[in-house]
Amino acid sequence: MGTPTTEVDLEQVKAAKKWLETARDQVTTAIQQLSLAPGLIGNAPMNANDNNSAKPGQAAVPLTNTSMGTDLPAGLLTEVGHTHFGFFPSGLDVAHKHATAYNTTLTNLHEVLKGLNDTLSATDYIIANYAKVEADTLANFQQLLVKPPYDASENGPPIQHEEHHHVRYE
Repeated sequence: MGTPTTEVDLEQVKAAKKWLETARDQVTTAIQQLSLAPGLIGNAPMNANDNNSAKPGQAAVPLTNTSMGTDLPAGLLTEVGHTHFGFFPSGLDVAHKHATAYNTTLTNLHEVLKGLNDTLSATDYIIANYAKVEADTLANFQQLLVKPPYDASENGPPIQHEEHHHVRYE
């Protein structure tokens, strides 16, 4: 019976780290590009034929519930005002749907980014500590070869004898 060994290819772990960094960079780029969208969704300059004063039912529509206990990413739309669809109820409805999709996408991308960062931290920990653990294990093994925990003149480790009790059945 052999001793269990670990078979970790540290180069593969390092390659996984590079892949995770690339994924993190792509998600970060997507968040940056997405941050350009709010002006198109609900804060557009008023069209020439729009009335500058809001009519009943045409006020800015609130979006984000900031009382939630979760960490909200920066850049969420909190309300929808003038839109490229016009400042009328149906235009605000369309802008509200777009803004809700925007907020959901931005929140999900931030969650993915957080997960990637957590995974990268764990991968860095594995890379940093695996080599140390392997070196410590090798040093301990070499020390056992040089100075075993028993006297070599005894021809090996001490043998423990077990008492055998014989049970007689009648």
